[in-house]
Amino acid sequence: MELQKERFQIDDHELTYIDVGQGSPIVLLHGGDDPEGQWDHQIPVLLEAGYRIIYPYFEKPVSLAENAAIVSKLLAHLNVSSVVLVGHSLGGLLAKQIDVSYPEIVKAIVCVDSSAYGKFPQEERGRFDEKTQAMYEKNKDKLAEISRPWDYPSSFNIDLLSRFFAWRKENPRPGITLSYPDTDTPNECEVPLLVFASGSGRVRSEDDEAMALRKQLPPKNAQLVVATNSGHWIHREQPEMFNEKLLEFLTTVTR
Repeated sequence: MELQKERFQIDDHELTYIDVGQGSPIVLLHGGDDPEGQWDHQIPVLLEAGYRIIYPYFEKPVSLAENAAIVSKLLAHLNVSSVVLVGHSLGGLLAKQIDVSYPEIVKAIVCVDSSAYGKFPQEERGRFDEKTQAMYEKNKDKLAEISRPWDYPSSFNIDLLSRFFAWRKENPRPGITLSYPDTDTPNECEVPLLVFASGSGRVRSEDDEAMALRKQLPPKNAQLVVATNSGHWIHREQPEMFNEKLLEFLTTVTR
């Protein structure tokens, strides 16, 4: 789906962004990788459901606080006063920073496999079901080649990881860098929160790790979705499940 990109001058650089659709605005926040294609499975579905999509491309390496200010200025430029933030990986950390710095503009947050509110630790031990174990046996050498022996062994995930590492080699300073929101209350969130966590083929919704993560989430309005059969890019590897859960959540916070 080809979407027109806009430009907005913010301080000393131009921000590329997409602004399309009508209705309640959703801001999509990519992680520390190539912004192109990150939300291709979500944008058409959200547009069809009647939402407005705002998608900034973070290309200048600045702090989370500076990127949060950029989002705030962009929304002011677009005359948007309140949004739902959907952030993947480092984009989840940025969503949290926006909520800390500009809580008045945040209606709800969706956090996708990000340490912002918690994710499952990486591990190399088994716990695969029969199908995933077969994938592992087939692809374990490829995982070893990219130094990710613990990762979800699907060919789809391995391809995304390989492309990610190749892109990062050419772009060693992405627009969103690893840092943590400036807050004294790391587990607080006053707005509705939906957290997706990759189980990497090992963790299921009824497992102890999932129970522990649920307890770790902010007590108010927080939901956890465990994506057992997915790697880090849940929204790309399991788009149908992701979109269903996302739309269910959005219906409760935007209608």
